Amino acid sequence: MADLHITNRELLNYISTDVCNECFKSLELIFGDTYSSILPKDKEHIREFEMLMYLYLLSALKNINSFPGFEKHIAEYKNNYETTSFVTLFSDVLAGFGFKLILEPDIKDHSKKPDILALKGNKRVFFECKNPINPDPNRLIVENREIFEALKNHITSEYSYAVFYKRRLTEDELEKLSYQFVTSINDIVQKENDVIIDDINMGIKVVVSGEPDSIYDKSRIELFGVPIFSTGYCNANGINDYGKNIMFYKEASHNTIFDQLKKSKGKVPVGTPYIVAINISSDRFDVEEYKVKLKDKFLKNDNTRISGLVLVEFGFTELAEVIVKMNWVPNPNAEVSVGDMSCFFERTISRNIVQT
Repeated sequence: MADLHITNRELLNYISTDVCNECFKSLELIFGDTYSSILPKDKEHIREFEMLMYLYLLSALKNINSFPGFEKHIAEYKNNYETTSFVTLFSDVLAGFGFKLILEPDIKDHSKKPDILALKGNKRVFFECKNPINPDPNRLIVENREIFEALKNHITSEYSYAVFYKRRLTEDELEKLSYQFVTSINDIVQKENDVIIDDINMGIKVVVSGEPDSIYDKSRIELFGVPIFSTGYCNANGINDYGKNIMFYKEASHNTIFDQLKKSKGKVPVGTPYIVAINISSDRFDVEEYKVKLKDKFLKNDNTRISGLVLVEFGFTELAEVIVKMNWVPNPNAEVSVGDMSCFFERTISRNIVQT
């Protein structure tokens, strides 16, 4: 029996011990002998964000199990759980848009192959899925807390704040950040998107992101247990300890994303639309900034075989819903464009993941 560590009372209406046990039984049936090596051995202490991920994984697997190549897809879990689970979840998204899928498609004269072939009417597009960053919520929680402790005495309820940072700060840097915050907070001119700190040496930016209630609707979204939006600092269980309006984003290194492009070349026939989907749901970063950098990369005529990128973020709500946000980065120098299909890849969607 699973001992659920769920602190959100609303979630208890959707996630019970019975629901969780049924989830693991179903996953064991799907994965067979592979189950013990890829899923948690200790099911006695499961936090809510972990359980939501397993419930979503099961729901997605059920939604795509009728597509050709499903068994080959399941076999890939032995090689790389993180990336293969992203293929499952992204396939579920594509299926929800009405695409017919072929998983792990075989391509003549290609030793390497993409993860998905998506078909819609007379159009088709290949997808390669990348999960470049293994989520480490515990590390992010420590870093977020240290920054919060440096700022908490100066945060007012009048505003909400977004903190973008690249790395863990030293004690001296945290002290400097606190001083900068105090001196900058009095100079706020706008209440929306006003940058009050932008320190290149420390790799940190603090933005006034609007009135507190402007992020209320997104306040319960969690990405692998570390809230991307919160009405206060939250720990891995989503507990709001301080009631301060502050959000944290950790940026991934530029090379992390660019390296994925290099690894994705040459996997599809010439003249075929080809999209690389990248999971950015763990170490989070300023998506708009990265869109500019990635477009600049494309403008150098690198990676012309790639039609574009989809940067994908997954999150959950207290209603046991998954929220998927997709960010489309087209390649203006692509050999083949995806045309009007690009409309599917710049949107935010949500759906229930638990049968009630």
